[in-house]
Amino acid sequence: MGTKAAAFILSLLATVLFATGSFASDGTLPDDPLYQAKISTEEAKLKAAVDPLEKAALHTEFAGNRLAELQEIASEKPGLARGLADRYEASVRAAMNERGGAGPKPGNGRGST
Repeated sequence: MGTKAAAFILSLLATVLFATGSFASDGTLPDDPLYQAKISTEEAKLKAAVDPLEKAALHTEFAGNRLAELQEIASEKPGLARGLADRYEASVRAAMNERGGAGPKPGNGRGST
């Protein structure tokens, strides 16, 4: 079995295994006991992703999750809002970093001089 096939199977298994946990924790906020399970599921999805564009898409998705959580919690629990804002910013930065590493490399014959 090739490396790509093994990575695909691992990614598929991770998705199936973590899907059940993410359903239980999808609507959680930082003060909910299941919130850490939600974050752990997101981290596992990132570890299972091998393609930088896939990782960038996941970071973008997770940034959207943090933004939605931030909007929901900001007025009621401002102390938790700062942590969510920090996580949102970290997800956006990570997505940009992953995307930056996914483009054509210099000297690959695609018009570089």
